[in-house]
Amino acid sequence: TEHSLVDSSVKVHAYKKNGSEADSVKTYKESKEALVLHDYIESNQVADSAFLMGLQTFQVNHGLAPDMKVGKNTAKALSGNPFEFYKSAAVSLEKWKWANDWEDEYIFVNIATYKLKFYKDENLRQEHKVVVGTYFNKTPELDSEIEYMVAYPFWTVPKSIRNRELIPKSKKDSTYLSRNNYQLLKGGKVVEMSSVDWKNISPDNFDYTVRQRGGRSNALGMIKYYFKNKHAVYFHDTPSKGKFMNDIRPYSHGCVRVDEPIKLAEYLLARDGEFFHIDSVRAAINKKQKKTITLQNNMPVHIRYFTAEGDEEGNIRFYPDIYKKEQKLQEIIFPKPEEIEV
Repeated sequence: TEHSLVDSSVKVHAYKKNGSEADSVKTYKESKEALVLHDYIESNQVADSAFLMGLQTFQVNHGLAPDMKVGKNTAKALSGNPFEFYKSAAVSLEKWKWANDWEDEYIFVNIATYKLKFYKDENLRQEHKVVVGTYFNKTPELDSEIEYMVAYPFWTVPKSIRNRELIPKSKKDSTYLSRNNYQLLKGGKVVEMSSVDWKNISPDNFDYTVRQRGGRSNALGMIKYYFKNKHAVYFHDTPSKGKFMNDIRPYSHGCVRVDEPIKLAEYLLARDGEFFHIDSVRAAINKKQKKTITLQNNMPVHIRYFTAEGDEEGNIRFYPDIYKKEQKLQEIIFPKPEEIEV
């Protein structure tokens, strides 16, 4: 509606557990004004029950936990400009125009929504929460196919992480690697940690491969899924399960961490036929043995970035532009009046 596209906003301050009563009243009042502006309630005078229902619907439509509380993320979304949300939807529609037709069955990860979804014949079959890369370690957009999975995997640490994180930590504490289940390899053979003179080590003269053994502390968790791509990213489990409880989840170095990863394996193997069963995966994990399972039928993977997305009921969901990727396209589609050539 014309009202919902108004180019203004209401600044909403998050509720503070230890805040004063005046702060709580202020948050309540601001939230009502914002919901009126966004067309979720009719006026500031609605009953509390209507306000809470409107707030919950707003949270659902912005990828937030529908807890009816005005926390930091809800306050930030309520403070958004309705016209900015409209522009987000327009940009997403424009980007979909560029996409080629996908397969009858595929995995779709929308980075901005923190979701991995299975589609078959345009129907959603399964969904997983995911953790994606940080702003400085962005998960890339790509197209590929899952070729195999590895149960109880090793993690060979990329040089960038090794140089930026592990070497500095080991120089401060020579036991850091061994305490965290890492190994050093040279020429494919394991090297004793005690043989390394950490005081004189730097990224320039460090010629070891760093590998983390399989297990619950392994950064890849209990299983990973491999698909070819120039960025060396993949799907995997994680020992940091608590991150999946957050609404906003950009914590990884670029790979996609998957909640309920064994359920993902179960879907892929059931689709693949009778070659392997999910029990093979569970047995390898229980025995603490690395096991590679090659799929007979590769699963297409599409990773994209859309800050607005439709759901199966036809509703539009909005998500924060965590990578600040859509601003330039918004400026092209919606130029400022002084930028329009006459």
